[in-house]
Amino acid sequence: MASKPGVVVVELKDGEVVVQQGKEKTKAGNRSEVEVTLVAGQRLKLRLRANVTTGYSWAITDEVPRCIVAVGDPTYIQDEAHGAEGVGGWSEWVFSAKEVGSGVLQLVYRQPWDQAAPPAQSLTVKVTVPAIRRGGE
Repeated sequence: MASKPGVVVVELKDGEVVVQQGKEKTKAGNRSEVEVTLVAGQRLKLRLRANVTTGYSWAITDEVPRCIVAVGDPTYIQDEAHGAEGVGGWSEWVFSAKEVGSGVLQLVYRQPWDQAAPPAQSLTVKVTVPAIRRGGE
């Protein structure tokens, strides 16, 4: 029986992107664009540093690529700061690879009421779900 593929985690903190698959971590540095390859059923988790107390939040700018599907709604997890106000946290988004294909997932960090202003941060995730080759095919 084949083992279930692990979750691919893309984390953006202080402008630094890290991609983790299993025990392997790859630093993408200060780039705002990364590429991930998933197999059908594998999950992709985006962990994006955020502080909703400032009015900023992460949002997807276009449609989610057809090769993946959102698993639930995004969540916000506040850092533990023992009652301090204005503490930041993490915006988490989870997707599951559903079919062969590829596409671009584009997210921006901005105040939703100020669409004319450039985003404070952005992240582009190029997602590929390749066909599985079997045997001698």
